[in-house]
Amino acid sequence: ARELVSSPIIHHTDRAVRLVAACCLSDVLRIFAPDPPYTSSEIQDVLELFVKALHILSNQEAKDFSRAYYLLENISIVKLFLLCNVLDDADDLIASVFRLFFEIVNEKHSIKIRTYFMDILSGFISEQETMPQEVLDSILMQLTEELQSSAAAGVLARDLLRKCSSSLEPYIQQHFNRALTVGKSSESDLSDQNLYELIFELNQAAPSVLLSVLPQLEFKLKSTDKDERE
Repeated sequence: ARELVSSPIIHHTDRAVRLVAACCLSDVLRIFAPDPPYTSSEIQDVLELFVKALHILSNQEAKDFSRAYYLLENISIVKLFLLCNVLDDADDLIASVFRLFFEIVNEKHSIKIRTYFMDILSGFISEQETMPQEVLDSILMQLTEELQSSAAAGVLARDLLRKCSSSLEPYIQQHFNRALTVGKSSESDLSDQNLYELIFELNQAAPSVLLSVLPQLEFKLKSTDKDERE
């Protein structure tokens, strides 16, 4: 188990070697769960290896696809990405998982694969005490055709919003109330030009998350200032 987290293995130049190592490490973590036999620094390296290895799932014709599927299955069933909770700062890593799944999900994926994606992402949302703005941005941008990675990514984002509506509501409320008040959420990379389109799409997907935003939106629409209404 120790050799698997050595730099020559984790950072091997051959993608196939890294994938096999990732699968073996997922088995080790499954056997030792819930107490991984690695330091927090090593866990960070392992989880980053998982993210890179899962890129293979974007192509179902890839010769290593079945191994990548095995890795995804292990990660989902054992909830291995929740090991982020032992890291001092996992925001970037968590955001990278959301970006990855929205980037690679496609119509050719089986229901099982999309279910694993959903379980992993919803697990992050339900377990985190705070929501990184980059994660919220990555979900919201999938709601519009202009910004989304693909139609399949849009479906995944909408299903995620419906499943995790109660957990996401306070972050969505804060994001949109700030944007409606000052014109843009200061921490968000989303343009305020997409603000009303996002609100519309959110209302279509999961209207309950907007309940606390509606009063601010109503005030905006009733304003006597034409520029503010628009």
